[in-house]
Amino acid sequence: MLDTITNNPLFRTFPRTVEDHRAELAAARAALLEELQHEHAAPPEGRWSAVEIAYHLHIVEKGIVRGLQKFFAEQRHEPVPIEAIEAKWHSNNAALLDRSLKAPAPERAIPLNPPPLQDVLALLEQSRAALLQFLEGKSYTDLASVSFLHALFGVISGPLWLSMIAEHEVRHVEQMRELRK
Repeated sequence: MLDTITNNPLFRTFPRTVEDHRAELAAARAALLEELQHEHAAPPEGRWSAVEIAYHLHIVEKGIVRGLQKFFAEQRHEPVPIEAIEAKWHSNNAALLDRSLKAPAPERAIPLNPPPLQDVLALLEQSRAALLQFLEGKSYTDLASVSFLHALFGVISGPLWLSMIAEHEVRHVEQMRELRK
């Protein structure tokens, strides 16, 4: 694995297909699972532990999948043009992968009372399985016909939500790595 996974070309190249998104999601998840095999120091006061971070990632992914399912079923629209998705992807990507930029998690995504690591790993598997099931049979155009509000980035389309999941995981893997030092 690269010294810093945020330098991985996979996270620096705009994903143009559903398969590109699947690869991005798989690489981020592999990095997360690898990182969770390490011992981590207790976090500084006010910061999350590795288990809390992993639980937070499950909560966020589960919420995004619910949003994608809901809006795909109820509020589809004309697909956002790929050029617009790409332009927004570049600005979102830069912000997500820049660890110097901090943003508080929404209250619903704060990992209160996380279960033990083994249970969190099972929850991560469940939320990823739900996402992959949602993606079954969907085209890029299908995903581009769904948009909903993100607290920091405004209204974003389905393909951007997929990248958001992957890049959010990568961001937090870097945070976990800091706990190993």
